[in-house]
Amino acid sequence: MRYAIIILLAIISILIQLSVTPHLTFQGVIPNFFIVTVVCWIILKRYQLGFIWAAAGGIFIDLYGGDSFGLVAICSLLTALFTYKLSEKVLTSDEFYSRLGMMSLSTIFYNLSLFLILISSSFLNIISFQANLSFYYLAFLLIAIVFNVMMIVIIYPIFKAVDNVMKKIDARSTSGAKI
Repeated sequence: MRYAIIILLAIISILIQLSVTPHLTFQGVIPNFFIVTVVCWIILKRYQLGFIWAAAGGIFIDLYGGDSFGLVAICSLLTALFTYKLSEKVLTSDEFYSRLGMMSLSTIFYNLSLFLILISSSFLNIISFQANLSFYYLAFLLIAIVFNVMMIVIIYPIFKAVDNVMKKIDARSTSGAKI
């Protein structure tokens, strides 16, 4: 039952990322439902799920997207690791606003890592595009943060409820094993 819930949620998340969010663009920015789900698992201390989703979902999105293969998977795994390390050191309370802050920092990290990998792998003359690129990217980053924070306001309570159901299933399975 627990794995069925996880697989169903993974399929729904990837389908939303690939089919719904591209229609929600604003100024060329697409909300990143996928990275929000990865960060939700990490914040809920389901680290294994967060890393599995980052790797498997990232590869699937890379295969479907057709852009630089491995880019989303690598950036997702880096973001999961960043969020994990940051949550271990910073995230001590269960306040919703601290989770919003964590999501904002994770969004910044994800987009910066994506940007740096793209720039380092391209042959653009960075100096000639520097002024336009930095302004454009700052605007892009701010819109991405707003999008992802709006999504986490909706998604985090759903994932928290799913996490509570999974904890109940885990408790039943461990109590059943003791009998």
